[in-house]
Amino acid sequence: MSMPSSYAEARAAEPGARPTDILVRLSQPHWDAACGHRFTRELGADTLSAEVFGRYAVQDHLFVTDLASVLGHLIARAPGMTAKHRFAAFAAMLTSEENDFFLRTFDQLGIEPQEAARMPVHEVTRAFAGLMLSAAERSYAQGLACLLCAEWCYLTWGVREAAEVRPRRAWAQEWIDLHAVPAFRSFVEGLREEMDRTLDAATPEEQEAAARAFRRMTELEVEFFDAAYS
Repeated sequence: MSMPSSYAEARAAEPGARPTDILVRLSQPHWDAACGHRFTRELGADTLSAEVFGRYAVQDHLFVTDLASVLGHLIARAPGMTAKHRFAAFAAMLTSEENDFFLRTFDQLGIEPQEAARMPVHEVTRAFAGLMLSAAERSYAQGLACLLCAEWCYLTWGVREAAEVRPRRAWAQEWIDLHAVPAFRSFVEGLREEMDRTLDAATPEEQEAAARAFRRMTELEVEFFDAAYS
């Protein structure tokens, strides 16, 4: 059986499927490669080198500023107060608890925050931010597809690795926990429900554009993890 080549084709083949599940199917094999990346497995097994995580953390911290801007676009475009509140609450967490995690981790790894802020932005980080910002500027559906992909991928590997009880270094344990706690699970499920509704109400052209954005995000997730090893 061949893989569907478009959202419309996949929807016709599985009319009862959740729209967000269709996005994942259209993004294979990149979705599985991102969620099961060597980085995530080594993080869970506590075999990831501190140098690799340090490079990753610096780039992810640089990316957070742009992600906060993406959330601003989504807050402005969201059709109702429930979605606006969801994005605003996540932005508040991102700029407080998650930002604090990076600062603690830099301290644990011997990285000066001022040094991290001056680090060159990796081309993959720039591509990631560029895709999310341009998608959010184009339409609500495309921006939401990018955000959902990023957070759902992290939830997927976070829950998987949290289920494996192992002694871990503090930064490894905390980064996994941040992406496996009930509040984060609820947030991602809320994003899925919003994406399902949005896709069902979208034009065929917008459905295809959102699916392309989601797929490109999965490709960049893999490249972002890969970059930490270079």
